[in-house]
Amino acid sequence: MIIRSIPFLSRDFVHHHGKSKTGWWKEFRLDFSPNPLEFPFELVDEKTILTLRDPAEGGVHSIDYHEKMRIYQHAIEHCNCLVDCEIMQYPDDMLPAENLILSYHETDERINLKKLEYVLFLSNRLKARILKLALPINNYSDLIKLPYYIRQSNKPTLVVGMGRLGKISRILYPFLGSIGTYVGLDGHETASGQLSETEATQYNLLSRTTQTAIGGVIGGPQVNGSLGPAHYNNLFQKRGIDAVYMPFPVENFNEFLHWMEWSNFHFSVYGFSCSMPFKHRLAYVSSGSLRVANCIIPQHNKVYNTDADAFARAFVELDVQPSDSILIYGSGGVAETAIRSASHFPHLYLAARNKFRRQALCNEYPCRGISQEALPHRKFDLLINCTPVGMRNEDLLTLLHINAPQKVIDVPYSKKPTPLITWARAQRVPSVDGKQFWQWQAQRQEELFLEVLENDESRRIDNQEA
Repeated sequence: MIIRSIPFLSRDFVHHHGKSKTGWWKEFRLDFSPNPLEFPFELVDEKTILTLRDPAEGGVHSIDYHEKMRIYQHAIEHCNCLVDCEIMQYPDDMLPAENLILSYHETDERINLKKLEYVLFLSNRLKARILKLALPINNYSDLIKLPYYIRQSNKPTLVVGMGRLGKISRILYPFLGSIGTYVGLDGHETASGQLSETEATQYNLLSRTTQTAIGGVIGGPQVNGSLGPAHYNNLFQKRGIDAVYMPFPVENFNEFLHWMEWSNFHFSVYGFSCSMPFKHRLAYVSSGSLRVANCIIPQHNKVYNTDADAFARAFVELDVQPSDSILIYGSGGVAETAIRSASHFPHLYLAARNKFRRQALCNEYPCRGISQEALPHRKFDLLINCTPVGMRNEDLLTLLHINAPQKVIDVPYSKKPTPLITWARAQRVPSVDGKQFWQWQAQRQEELFLEVLENDESRRIDNQEA
């Protein structure tokens, strides 16, 4: 049950956006207008939900409760649609049960489980077609707990996730026991955490079931701008594979690992890419020898570092020679991978803001440390930027007063070229940008993911439909 949520901004707006979409329901948020009676009710049909929420419930404009009930009764009589009522305010049996959605909106930052238990108890005593639970989902333990609570409901339940992990909960709605989710118009989303139509298409929401294999990219907040979801979901759809790839922003790495293990036990998890700042942590999930990892295949309990593949390819493409002096900037997992990948080059230097980490890496690997203050007095043939500098339009060369290199590898990527790559292209300096680097490291991850997915015949969408 995928529901397009359409705000009543004007009659022209809802006429333009209110046409039915194959396989989808539609919700009209009448509270977005101060005059809900002016809504063109000819757009309403049996696969329509009308919602008039009070500002205390997250609505925009207030309306008298009895007036709301009159609007709902009129719409039900003439259109046989569904209507949304807050469970704590609904007087029993005022509206036909088969047309009623009882909803509960948690206003706290965390799920109040005691209150949720009471809402489920109350809902089970009332007659309605659907129960809707709008809940703040900010940690991965919520994704484990919620299915247990949802199973206590005696009616179909819509779980509407808000908060930091709201979008994840909406993409994975079947895994929570939800019968569907809401989708907003691009640029006109009606609730926090709501997926846009573009995102709903990218994640192929209509095809999501508890048989869908789960995977994605884990890391800090930057994973929400990852290239992965568009790339891998397009790949899976082309190959007819029932799998989804999505961003997983993580604060507590151990909590995420617990959710991953739980999901792999109850459902199907094919693998995860890993971004900053967890590449070191991920390496220790497996008993292998890697110090840094950016990919995990839970079924095999193995981790991999495909960034090393990308560095090897970049050195070949840029024709890096043994005589070249190489400056690596950074001290995190990507920088350590760059050092290991370039360890056969004799003139290897490392600069980093973190002096202690720089010294530790130089003690362990064949590279020489250089302070940021000394950079203006040296020249390097190859500059490798392994930090996020540039993603927010910072100019690394100007920031650190680095002399113009002869070649560049700039690992971070953004929607437009970083200043370092812009400079390199303008000066005709051979370079590898972050998007190219990402594509090279993704080639190996594709192989790893597909090896798991294509060996499982149940993953084939054509087989499921047959």
